[in-house]
Amino acid sequence: MPYKLVEAESFSSDPRLLSLLESLGRGEMSQKVAQAAAWHISSGLTWEQLAAEKIDHVGVPDEAYFSRVELAAAHRVVEVITTRANNKKAPSSAQSASVSAAP
Repeated sequence: MPYKLVEAESFSSDPRLLSLLESLGRGEMSQKVAQAAAWHISSGLTWEQLAAEKIDHVGVPDEAYFSRVELAAAHRVVEVITTRANNKKAPSSAQSASVSAAP
């Protein structure tokens, strides 16, 4: 199945996901951190479910898809962008928050 490039808004109207994609594009977080945050936001996976994701290997032990550090960073990112999205709904209580998550 070939991939098709589309506008993010045609896929989701969730401002948190759009903010996440913008932050990833600016290099503010790793792909793995963004992936965990995106799956949490758009697919509703819990942090426990994300922690249980594994990469299957034949003949050697499986490995975690996300490290604890990546999941912690993704959790922080989701908190920040959720707060930012909520503040945009209520402009009188707007706060400035950085999304930067290095891992």
